Amino acid sequence: DTDISGGVPPGPPTPLPLIPLSQIEEAEWFSEEVQLFYSSDRVNALLGFYYFTEELHGEVPAPFHVLPVLGATGLGIIPVPFPDDSLFEQNGDVETDAWAVFANLDVRVTDRLTLIAGVRYSDEKRSRDGFFVSPTPFANTVTPSTGENSWDAFTPKGTIDYRLTDDMHIYASVGRGFKSGVLIAGSTNPAVEPEFVTSYEVGVKGAFPDGRGLYSVTGFYNDYTDLQLNRIVGPAVILENAADAETYGIEVDFRYDLTDTLSVGLNGTWLSATFGDYTVTDPTRAELGPLDLNGNTLPQAPKFTFHADVQKEIPLPNNHRIVVRGDWSWKDDIYFDPFNQPNNAQEGYHYLSARASWHSANDRYSVSVWGRNLTDKTALTSGAISVETLGFPRLVSVNEPLTFGVDFELRY
Repeated sequence: DTDISGGVPPGPPTPLPLIPLSQIEEAEWFSEEVQLFYSSDRVNALLGFYYFTEELHGEVPAPFHVLPVLGATGLGIIPVPFPDDSLFEQNGDVETDAWAVFANLDVRVTDRLTLIAGVRYSDEKRSRDGFFVSPTPFANTVTPSTGENSWDAFTPKGTIDYRLTDDMHIYASVGRGFKSGVLIAGSTNPAVEPEFVTSYEVGVKGAFPDGRGLYSVTGFYNDYTDLQLNRIVGPAVILENAADAETYGIEVDFRYDLTDTLSVGLNGTWLSATFGDYTVTDPTRAELGPLDLNGNTLPQAPKFTFHADVQKEIPLPNNHRIVVRGDWSWKDDIYFDPFNQPNNAQEGYHYLSARASWHSANDRYSVSVWGRNLTDKTALTSGAISVETLGFPRLVSVNEPLTFGVDFELRY
């Protein structure tokens, strides 16, 4: 085996930063929203206007010192040496202008039946100007990054709400959602079209007869078209529209006050999230050609998630108090890419945190001591398989380690 971490053999074993990466982003933006309300015994109405503008500059320079090293070792990883100034870089500006008008009407038809209708029209325009730098065995190449795109969307929503008793109501809703198209600063990635989702939801919400707790059970179904998804192509990570996907599941939420000073909360979700029509080549298995990913699980979509918390309040003299809280959560296995490969995934894990707080009378002052990830569990939060040039390395991000802290708060 040949160690290339300290330079080209037989050089001295001095450390070599392979890929120092910087991400620089500056933005100036302005937004304004105006709302008009109307309310009566049986009718509530809202009419609004929203405006947003932004000028954003982004730079991602990545000097690839690893390329001349690998090219000079004779290992056959890279057939020819690259220049010492080999560089990947995204550099550019993106301007955004967006506005929307929206309205919502809430009509209490009877003492138990309420009908809700809402609508929003969105109009967005984005433009970019910049360049993209990529290395070759002879010199860095520069490609312009320019373009302008506009999108609009009409997104309605309707809800039926029926109160079965004074403490319980059921509801059903259907709506359409819109996620804006994207132009990435300094990227040669073509404009990404907007993502749309049609959402259906039914549920029951209520309070326990003794008034000590709340509960809800919700079933949902989401139908996505033009889902926006990150994928590695050649030397770059691109954002693209991945055709169709669907998610459905059930969420249960429960909170109850066991005593006047002790409460518990429970939450659980079962989720199915799969691709529909999506065919693409896996760069790590290019010899297989285009793969049909119909039925594969979406990235970052655990099948089960659970959360529980316990909170105890301890009264003190002069209306001061201490609040102690513990939180536990568990997340099922997740994949980080659409190919569902086990070498780019995270197994299920649990997470513990706790907080103890002192509060003055009227909550004007508080001091809190807290800890997160009390078991010091190391888990991956994202992952990607990088380019063939570097031997398909796995690039990952990890969660926050065991962390303690103290907060001081003053309200005025």
